[in-house]
Amino acid sequence: MSDLTGADEVKRNLERFAKGILPEAAKALALEAKPIEKESRRRTPVETGALRDTHRISEPEIRGGVASVAIGVGDASTPYAVFVHESMEAAHASGQPKFLQSSAFDAKPTLASKLGKQINLRRAMR
Repeated sequence: MSDLTGADEVKRNLERFAKGILPEAAKALALEAKPIEKESRRRTPVETGALRDTHRISEPEIRGGVASVAIGVGDASTPYAVFVHESMEAAHASGQPKFLQSSAFDAKPTLASKLGKQINLRRAMR
């Protein structure tokens, strides 16, 4: 019977990878949020441009082993943001309802592949 050699090194490498992959995933999420936010801006109904200008992307966050970013629209200067986003009946000269939601849903089919390309495995192993 032969003994397994190198198991401790494999374990250390896996632990190092697990620790390093989340920050890399967070960076990738932040990068991939930008085209979604840009598309949402393009789809935002415009009367004055104020709502379109309130788009923002949060800093990447890691909590409980999960990396995330948030894309938001609206602030105190645009209390109508939810109405404009949610109302399917409102007539808009430009843009569309559900501008942020539809932009995120449209990105979903290719998002995992794009994230995978953004994640730097070499940095994750440091």
